[in-house]
Amino acid sequence: GAVIEANLDPKKGISAMLIVKNGTLKSGNFVAAGDCIAPTRIMQNFLGKPISEAGPSEPVRVIGWDKIPVVGSVFTVYENKKEAETARDASVSSRDTGNTPVAGVEMDEDTAIVPIVVKADTSGTLDAVLSELGKISQERVRIKILQKGAGSISEGDIKLALGAPGTLIIGFNANADPAAADLALRNNIAINHFDVIYKLTEWLLKELLERRPMRREVETTGRAKVLKLFSKVKDRQILGARMIEGTFAVGNALRILRRDALIAEGTIMNLQQQKADTKRIESGEFGGEIKSKMDIAPGDILESFIIVLK
Repeated sequence: GAVIEANLDPKKGISAMLIVKNGTLKSGNFVAAGDCIAPTRIMQNFLGKPISEAGPSEPVRVIGWDKIPVVGSVFTVYENKKEAETARDASVSSRDTGNTPVAGVEMDEDTAIVPIVVKADTSGTLDAVLSELGKISQERVRIKILQKGAGSISEGDIKLALGAPGTLIIGFNANADPAAADLALRNNIAINHFDVIYKLTEWLLKELLERRPMRREVETTGRAKVLKLFSKVKDRQILGARMIEGTFAVGNALRILRRDALIAEGTIMNLQQQKADTKRIESGEFGGEIKSKMDIAPGDILESFIIVLK
């Protein structure tokens, strides 16, 4: 048959609603679904009343699983625990357990990868949380699901985070078991609990923004055209120019363009307008002392720029 619902009850333990497709599920058997197994000692019908067997097309709740089975997974019934464990081990060994980045995301050297462990109280809730996480997008930063599952946050989840520094651990309606909480506390690992989906997404977006790598970008602050070169001593050149747009200020870095091609860079050492020294030029003609190893010529374009982190 198939698992149609699964959850963790603090008092009863892990239970799953199954729908039988072939054969009969009887009390005293063992059920295996993926890497989860359970005895069929406690079975209930859809009304919550105890039953001893369930036939085809009949829903039955089995209580006492060792882990929360995945909704939609196929279950098989075995005579005893040993057979169920053998089937479970074979399922685990044949399954691909590798972790891969989020599908469709192209990674580059400017992109930060944020590893995440997600646990929820039920498989249905987990699917809903993962669906919302899949909608989150932030420039130059992506999430990678290291581990996901239904049930409590375990010691294994914390150990996984220890092996991948910077991992975010998220529990949605899921608490950490005592061993996991102790290990997290001793290693200063935060366990983030949520019970409202929009609060989770708001928090995660903020975390991703803080982890986004900064990118150096060049911003042009002013442009001027060289009219005349007056003198040159070593790498210092005195020239006259006219502002085209923006502003020039003493100390600005410059790009020197000739016929739209970058030929050199320089620095504004001094500025004069109307025969008076000034720290800033916003319009009109002016004189300037420029430090550059490349000879500047009339007709060249000077561009002042700054480097900003975004």
